[in-house]
Amino acid sequence: MLTIYQSDYADCLSVRRATACERLKSSVYVPDSWPRRYPLAAVLPTVPAPDRAAGWPRLLRGCKASSDPFDVGPDPITVATTLNAALDQGQRARLFRARKLFDAALCDTLVGSDELAPYLSLLHHLLPLQRETLIFLLHPDPDATPPKFEEIASGFALRHARWDPRFNLNNINQEAA
Repeated sequence: MLTIYQSDYADCLSVRRATACERLKSSVYVPDSWPRRYPLAAVLPTVPAPDRAAGWPRLLRGCKASSDPFDVGPDPITVATTLNAALDQGQRARLFRARKLFDAALCDTLVGSDELAPYLSLLHHLLPLQRETLIFLLHPDPDATPPKFEEIASGFALRHARWDPRFNLNNINQEAA
């Protein structure tokens, strides 16, 4: 998980601390962190739409990475839903590409097993919260190298397949609309 402090958010976006505080007041934060650390995926949608093209890469440069490559942070369903809605067309295209690569890597590493098939919709929904995937989505270079999903797909899937297999991305999208 990538996280950012409120002060770093303000510095990266060149806004006052009071503005950062106001924008982040309803964002989820990492429990037991003081000063509060926020998952980067949770704060990205708080940046006003006209400022996202320049602001998101600056926030990416100002964040810290956790040592756990599979951590998606607190309240991942809500954070992923909000983030997905905030992505621009190019980032959505990258996410689609990332999901295809993730699926291929998952199939290659778990050959002959269909145990995770009911969870694919959920895993696709949570994938943008995965550290390397989020970096890939936000990278300013259109030819950025995608994550090495063959190294992380099975671990990510096994860690996050604990949710309800009846999860349906379409239901989440309809509720958000």
